[in-house]
Amino acid sequence: MAVDKKISELASGAPAQAGDETVIARSGANYKLTVANIVGYLGSPITVANGGTGQTTYTNGQLLIGNTTGNTLAKATLTAGTGITITNGAGSITIAASGGGGAQDYIVQSYGIV
Repeated sequence: MAVDKKISELASGAPAQAGDETVIARSGANYKLTVANIVGYLGSPITVANGGTGQTTYTNGQLLIGNTTGNTLAKATLTAGTGITITNGAGSITIAASGGGGAQDYIVQSYGIV
């Protein structure tokens, strides 16, 4: 009779090869995957539908903005208006305003993007 073991109790085997197969059961269906399939998925961007962004590269100051068409994320940068200066940096966006009168002549805010 087979005895259940914890993964940590299993002996180490040879490294997996591209043609090695595994079966995953989900919602009553079985899916056969090879190591090559799994490695291929790991090298691909994670789609929005699967909790990722679907994006792979960014430029300084880019933000991801929700798009209801297709329920996706789009890359965008902020656009300056009259009296507003936007400076895109590596991991930051600086927004400065000038003029406008009142007690404050300048307002500067910097946001770190993670």
